[in-house]
Amino acid sequence: MANPRMLNQLRNFLDSLTSMKKGKALEVACGAGWVTKEVLLSRFSEVDLFDQCEQAKDDAKENIGKNPKLGQLRVHTMQNFPWDSEWNCIVCRYCVGYLDDEELVQFLQRAAQCLEGNDERAKRGLN
Repeated sequence: MANPRMLNQLRNFLDSLTSMKKGKALEVACGAGWVTKEVLLSRFSEVDLFDQCEQAKDDAKENIGKNPKLGQLRVHTMQNFPWDSEWNCIVCRYCVGYLDDEELVQFLQRAAQCLEGNDERAKRGLN
């Protein structure tokens, strides 16, 4: 299971974004999908997930179970994710530390282009 302290911090952060639309969210490098299960599904109408590992996708699907809010579960790396939708919230945790500086900048620029209708705090993250 994900770190309970981190889950509480994320809950509090998302709840503080009162102007953020609660439409779609994306969990990056989802692993077993704990963030989606414990935080995102209760706050958004649809949640998409991706991970670079097929097994992680399968684990997330099993862990989350059947939920009408569960959107797409896909297999992609952070470098080749297609960014083919818009989300109100994009959650990425420890995974960004595996990108080099150039990859991180490109990842964040692509992600920012896919954020829909949020205030600036949502684009800054948990600082």
